[in-house]
Amino acid sequence: YDADGNRVSKTTSDGINLLTTAYLVEDRNPTGYAQVMEEWTSTASQAPALNRTYVYGLDLVSQKQGGSVTYYGYDGLGSTRYLSDSNASTTDTYTYDAFGIQIASTGSTLNQFRYTGEQWDSDLGMYYLRARYYKPELGRFWTMDSFEGSIEDPSSLHKYTYGYNNPVSNCDFSGNAVHHKVPQSLWSGFSSQAKEFFDSADAVVEAAAHDFSSHGGYNSRVDELMKEWMREKGLSKAALSKAQARNLLEFLEKDAFVSGFNRMVPSGSKALTKWVYEKGHLLLPQSLRARALKRATALAGRKGWLGSAVKKGTGPFLSLGLTLLTAERMYAEGCSDKDVSKAIVDDLYFGVPGMAEQGVNTLWGEANSLAAHARSGAFSYLDYDADTAQFDGSTSLIIADEAVNALLERQNRNVADPVTVGGLYGGAF
Repeated sequence: YDADGNRVSKTTSDGINLLTTAYLVEDRNPTGYAQVMEEWTSTASQAPALNRTYVYGLDLVSQKQGGSVTYYGYDGLGSTRYLSDSNASTTDTYTYDAFGIQIASTGSTLNQFRYTGEQWDSDLGMYYLRARYYKPELGRFWTMDSFEGSIEDPSSLHKYTYGYNNPVSNCDFSGNAVHHKVPQSLWSGFSSQAKEFFDSADAVVEAAAHDFSSHGGYNSRVDELMKEWMREKGLSKAALSKAQARNLLEFLEKDAFVSGFNRMVPSGSKALTKWVYEKGHLLLPQSLRARALKRATALAGRKGWLGSAVKKGTGPFLSLGLTLLTAERMYAEGCSDKDVSKAIVDDLYFGVPGMAEQGVNTLWGEANSLAAHARSGAFSYLDYDADTAQFDGSTSLIIADEAVNALLERQNRNVADPVTVGGLYGGAF
């Protein structure tokens, strides 16, 4: 494999001789994925010789081997269903079940690119999908997904499934998780044509180590912009055509935060979170900055500068503590009391079970109380020791604990019961 994880050679044995196949891989092509352009074969006694060459458009167009050119024909899923010669005569056909098991074929042309147009490895009995190998007989990948999954999307928590266990509608060309530019949580109510486009290669970004650390602000921004565009165009979700869905995505990508976020996704979750925390959130309306910053801070709590505080066993209390961190950050950037309070209300509404049922007045009052804590300056800046460059979570945790106690009292909960507290507030970690 090369430094980018692309397979560039394979060596097999027939029990006597070793055969090495080298692949010339090009990752800049119209398909959007790394593709094999040439195959060279060699043995210990034979110099490398060109065996096959491939031509690509939006899909694999043709292969040339031994002076003969073969052209590919696909079905709606992108699977190779037939091969034809230079006279447009069909030479080979293929039939698959839903998960890619080849159940019938005709012809004898040597061809490796079959189910969903991807490379079949007959030596392994699996499809090579770049980041991972896929075994159609099991409908599972050979190795785990690097994406840890999201509780917002339960099916993503399984590490080995292919195409969300729905291969009739979904493909996986990379073996990695993908980031949908139009979040799947916002697809409800859209037409099947629109959903099909939102799940197409034109509307996703490959994400090798994808997580949802900064998606709160992104999802909210996309939701706002979609509603604005639909309202201006006088369109309904249920009647949206594929062309209109494409126009909607083009509108979304004119937004500086949305386009910047999508550009950073392939760089990995750490780089994306850093961008959101340092630059990206400034491109959002003030009312949405809290959600973006809180998710970024939560990731830091799990993997970075807040890790020491989490290890103290106070994770269940940090959800509200992170809300305070967000509020203080907004104050430091000059946001108004009203904007900060509104952002905190959103955080409490979505992050604290039972608060929504307490009513608007309770939410608003609690938000202003928490905002006052942040305004007092008794939070993260006091926890940072400049001499040791370490973050000590004591002050932050005291404030978070006080906030949780107040909320629990208001909801008649028993703060001394660790099961109750953990069940209510442990979800953030």
